[in-house]
Amino acid sequence: MKVFFPRSPGIRILLALAIGFMVVVLLAVLGAVDEVLVRHNAFKTLSREGRLVAQEFAFGVEMRHEADRFLESLPQSAGNRLAQVGELVAIRKEMAAVLAIRHNVTRVDLLSRQEGLPQRVSTSGAEMSPAERAAHKSVVSGQVPWASIRSGKGRGVYVVVPFLHKGMIQGTVGVRLSTYEATRLVRDEKRRMAFILLAGFLALVIVLSLVLKRWLIDPLERLGTSMRQVGEGALDTDFLVSGSVEVRSAGESFNRMVTMLREQSEERERLLEEIRRLNEGLKDKIIDKTRELEEKNRDLAMTNEAMYFLQRRLTELERRAAVGEGLAVVAHELGNPLHSISGHLELLLEEPELPANVKRPLQIISSQADRMIKVLKTLLAIFRNSEPAREPVDIYLLLEDVVALVEPRLKAVGVSVRLDPACDLPRVMADPHALQGLFLNLLENALDAIGRGGEVSIRLETGERGITVHVRDSGPGIPEPLQGRIFDPFFTTKQRGTGLGLAVCRKIVDDLGGEIRLGDLPGGHLVVFLPFGGGGRFPANREEIGAAPESPERS
Repeated sequence: MKVFFPRSPGIRILLALAIGFMVVVLLAVLGAVDEVLVRHNAFKTLSREGRLVAQEFAFGVEMRHEADRFLESLPQSAGNRLAQVGELVAIRKEMAAVLAIRHNVTRVDLLSRQEGLPQRVSTSGAEMSPAERAAHKSVVSGQVPWASIRSGKGRGVYVVVPFLHKGMIQGTVGVRLSTYEATRLVRDEKRRMAFILLAGFLALVIVLSLVLKRWLIDPLERLGTSMRQVGEGALDTDFLVSGSVEVRSAGESFNRMVTMLREQSEERERLLEEIRRLNEGLKDKIIDKTRELEEKNRDLAMTNEAMYFLQRRLTELERRAAVGEGLAVVAHELGNPLHSISGHLELLLEEPELPANVKRPLQIISSQADRMIKVLKTLLAIFRNSEPAREPVDIYLLLEDVVALVEPRLKAVGVSVRLDPACDLPRVMADPHALQGLFLNLLENALDAIGRGGEVSIRLETGERGITVHVRDSGPGIPEPLQGRIFDPFFTTKQRGTGLGLAVCRKIVDDLGGEIRLGDLPGGHLVVFLPFGGGGRFPANREEIGAAPESPERS
């Protein structure tokens, strides 16, 4: 739950309130001080005025009535008492005149000195207060030359002065003055001061507002604007340092902060760029390593595939070796009798008197015996583990010789052979007689598959490890269900033949460390891979021998 606080007042309002409060306090203090001063001055003024009035009244009493004689005769005869009464009446008239002339004088008291204490002789008003009597006593006793006190709860001033005769204090005159006029003057002075202070306050507020605006508010607003711009990401913002010392200090600190932020931002961008560069480099390395790993995985897969084929081939070779050993024994055991039979048949056929009806069956028996001998020789060739003699062989020239050997048959059946030209082919280490028999067998099979008319093409490709020979004919090829058996001994799709031709071809290629397989082109297509060194090793990948999905072929 969010708590919303009221918006803080602006600095102008705060400053105005602060200035107003200070001015109000100053006005109050000045007003109080002024009032005290005015009241004090009024009291002093009234005291001086009362002193003058009292001294004037005392002087009149001394001069006009011969105060010395008057004072000495006071306790004597009745005539003197009448004279004293006349004097008192004159004194009261004088008091009335003073009251009439001086509007602020409210009372006049005349006291004589008897036995060192003042005794009232005449008064124009009410009884004196104890404070006023104490003032007369202090003046009569000579403690003070004159006295001035506040009376009537501050509404008047009472002044006491002595009157003298021959330098001696004979009595005192007391004059009480009203403070009404002084109070009115104080009120007028307060109004005047209030007006002056108010005008000064307004002028001060205006001046301070202009000064604050020039030296504080405007720089602070610019500083705030610069801060907002920096907050929005404009780190190239600089604050124009001006204003008061504090604002300039804050502006300089802000500029230093912006400079630090700009440097940190540039450093961060540099680090990010470095990180991006490192990431790109790492990405490239990862891609390269991934590519290498993929290549190694492909090589491993191909190696595994080659190992699989090697295992299959090894199993097959082991099976063939086991069978071959038995067949070799059988062929050897059958070979001697068959050679003996064949020799005796040849001797019989040489007899000149041999009847025709006997000669023909003997010829058939002799041909079949020769065929059996040939089959036994082929079996022995397949399963014999003797190492053939090897020498550098130019495959292209060898193929030209093979084509020349079958040229009579080609002309007889109307088949053309196209041998693609190939120059500067590397030589392979092999038995040239075995290779000639290999390709001669392949061409013979192709001619058997084509029949009359058609074409046989021979194409050579050079790889990193050997030469690949493609032999393709325009025949129907081998049905798919039979394609896995074409290299098995005694398997054939022809009406005649022993089924040993492709088995012998495979044996020759295996002895060289190559491979023979069905190709992927339409018709009959055989692919033979022959390594350069003939070291009895299969190619690292099937691309070197034109690997592709197998298609129908013929044997």
